[in-house]
Formats: sequence, structure tokens, C-alpha cells
Amino acid sequence: QQAASLRRGQSRCLGFILPDLENPSYARLAKLLEQKARAAGYQLLIASSDDDPSSERQLLELFRSRRCEALIVASCLPADDPLYPAIVAAGLPVVAVDRALSPSHIRSVVSDDEQAGHTLTESLLTPKPRHIALLGARAELVISQARERGFHSALNGFDGHISVYHGELFSRACGYRQMKTLMDEVGPPDALLTTAYVLLEGVFDALREQGSEQWPAVRLATFGDTQLLDFLPLRVNAMSQQHERIAERVLAWTLRAVEHNNYQPGIEAIGRSFKARA
Repeated sequence: QQAASLRRGQSRCLGFILPDLENPSYARLAKLLEQKARAAGYQLLIASSDDDPSSERQLLELFRSRRCEALIVASCLPADDPLYPAIVAAGLPVVAVDRALSPSHIRSVVSDDEQAGHTLTESLLTPKPRHIALLGARAELVISQARERGFHSALNGFDGHISVYHGELFSRACGYRQMKTLMDEVGPPDALLTTAYVLLEGVFDALREQGSEQWPAVRLATFGDTQLLDFLPLRVNAMSQQHERIAERVLAWTLRAVEHNNYQPGIEAIGRSFKARA
């Protein structure tokens, strides 16, 4: 099959650019996409941009030089950046995952971030906190903006103190620095939402420095989930992605474009699963 594909000028290769291989959510998605691509007769090349736009552009050129038949991207470029529409116009299908790109030019498969942000925030409002905070990253990204919109929509009419901090990266170190800054500038919140599990890890580092007697006073919620949260003394409400469903839909859109020359821009939103622990 591979030899026949090469004779027809097909590489049977797909490229996947993700922001962070250490992020459990992206690692899970990469594994599922690789398995499903292999089952369909394709090799999936995977690379991390480290959430750096220049690295992402270099990886794009690398994958194009490897004659990938389609690209799957969780991009750190702005949603309206002209690069990906130009790539699609040149004949190379692009499917965005998790981070939506221009819906008039690019097919995106994402989670419903705004509604999830609303639900997570609502889960922290009983009993009513005096001070609620959101810790996020990369404020210019569509996903960050959607999650913050959900946070604010749930706080309509809230008369307590609201703090919002966005760091430069989705990383444990960034979550730690933001939590330290929040506590130094405003004081510890009664309720806290983090827009990624990796940021929550940094929050835990900051709380550990404060001493465990502070922990029960903070109610937490986060995007992303792991079984470890079931065993913490702190109760953390979480919103997890349906990775299996996302991988299925991403590959379906990709193969529709590659095998049937049927590329359709737009956004498909996959619901998240809410787990209440608090």
C-alpha cells in the first residue's frame, strides 16, 4: 500500500503540531490521533512548538518538506493570522484542534470553553465567596478569551472582589508565579478557577509554601482533570475533555479532505464532562 501511494505521489503522512508534549491533555490527544491514523493507514508525525510562534512556523515548513498530506494543529498563532488560510488555499488541508482558527477558512474541532468556564465558576459560588479569582495564560488566544467570558458571565451580579491574571505561558512555573502575585497583591481568594491543569499544579506549589492550614479555605476549579485530584485533601471541581471523541472527529475531517478532496471550514464544538468534588 505504501509503495502504491508513493507511485501516486502520496506520502501517507500527516503532521500534528501541539504546544506542549508534557501537557497531559495534549499527550493523550497525540496518542489517540496516532493510533487512529495508523489504523487508517497513515503515519502521524508529532512535534511540539513549545507555544512559540517562530517554532511553530519552522515546524510547518518541516512538515511541508516531508510532504505531509494534511496538518493537524493546536496553534499558538492568533486566530486571524493569515498563515493557515494561505496554506489551505495552496492545497494543503489544515484541521485545528482545541484552539480554533478562522472559521471561514479553517476547520476546527474544539471543546465548548465558554460554557465550561461558566459551569466551573458557578460551582464555586455556593457558599458565596468574598474574593474569586481566575488564573489563565496567553490572553490573546481564542480559548483563553472564551474561558474568561464564561467566568465573567457566571459572575453577573456578583458584588464581591474579582481578580483576573493571565501569564505568558501555560506552565506550572507560570501558575506558581501568578498565584504568588495574586496573594501578594490582593490576598488569598476564597475561590479560584485555573484555565488549565498545568496552571493548577503551580497553584499547589504556591499553596504548599503557605502551609497546609491555608488549604481548606480555598475552593478550586480547573479546566483539565486527573485521577490524582480524587485523592487530594483539597476538593477540586474539574472540566475534562472528551479526548476520544475529539480525536475521532479531527481524523474524520482530515481524511475527508485527504481522501475525498472535501475540505470544509467551520467549527465543531465537543462538550466537556464536569466532575464536582467540592
